[in-house]
Amino acid sequence: MIVVAAIIKKGRLVLLAERVGETPDGGWEFPGGKVEKGETPERALAREIQEELKVNIKVGRLLDTVNLPGQPETKLMAFEAELLSETISLTSHRGYAWARPEELLQFQLLPADRELVERLQARNYFGQISIKPGPIDS
Repeated sequence: MIVVAAIIKKGRLVLLAERVGETPDGGWEFPGGKVEKGETPERALAREIQEELKVNIKVGRLLDTVNLPGQPETKLMAFEAELLSETISLTSHRGYAWARPEELLQFQLLPADRELVERLQARNYFGQISIKPGPIDS
């Protein structure tokens, strides 16, 4: 199985969403979801973000792929993404946060998302690119 995640940036901030019911403290992740039969990962990501956040995105390049812990046949593909709409409305998350790159590991991240952050930080990804800031609700 393949799951996809969006690394959405606003200036130097990165979007995280808190899942409902993962742990007593929740579980923070890069938003996304499962690729359905017949979908490309990019199309699945755009659909999942529309369903979960009620916002449209432009899917960019593939940033990294990691295995989900305890699920060796499941891969998480992380794509760069840009918000095309300004208002986020949560449908399946408890909350969301815009975090500075140096704050990301302070969140109770789900294991695969924590691995993604560590790998992207090791490559200095968060310091390299800045999607233009806009009047996006936070």
